Amino acid sequence: MIQITNPPSGRPGGIRQGSRPGRQGGPSSIAELDSLVRALITGRRTEKFITIDELIKEMRNGLSPAVVERLRSRFALTQSEVLSVLGLSRRSYLKRKAERRRLSPLHSDRAYRLSKVGVHAEIVFSDEQIAHDWLTSYIVALGSKPIEALDTEPGMTQVENVLGRIEDGVYS
Repeated sequence: MIQITNPPSGRPGGIRQGSRPGRQGGPSSIAELDSLVRALITGRRTEKFITIDELIKEMRNGLSPAVVERLRSRFALTQSEVLSVLGLSRRSYLKRKAERRRLSPLHSDRAYRLSKVGVHAEIVFSDEQIAHDWLTSYIVALGSKPIEALDTEPGMTQVENVLGRIEDGVYS
């Protein structure tokens, strides 16, 4: 089972080392994964659970540009890596941020993809640094870096499948 903690970094919903759920964790592991992802992209603490309906509404209205910094910080990525996954130019991002405008629903959905895969990788590898290295390294099974495949739904599915195989102990 995943254990949610408040790590020293101050990020909401950290994952305690050694709490790798594997497939044995059952539905509660999926629910906790979802909770971590929702907290990350909305900026809310995990104690203030956001329902799926609220999440959908918030994503349709567009997430705050602050999600870019949360994703960058959480997964130790560069701003350009995050913006590339979101399909957003640096100039457009800075303009939205300065004007306090929300991201589009498309960019919000891509932020959700990155957060879901990133949190899943942290759980699978039980280590944030290893998860970061995996996300940004060329993976033969994907034919690219996982982070580069997240700009499309089929790419995300492929990345999730590889993570699932690793989680099940299959060489990938």
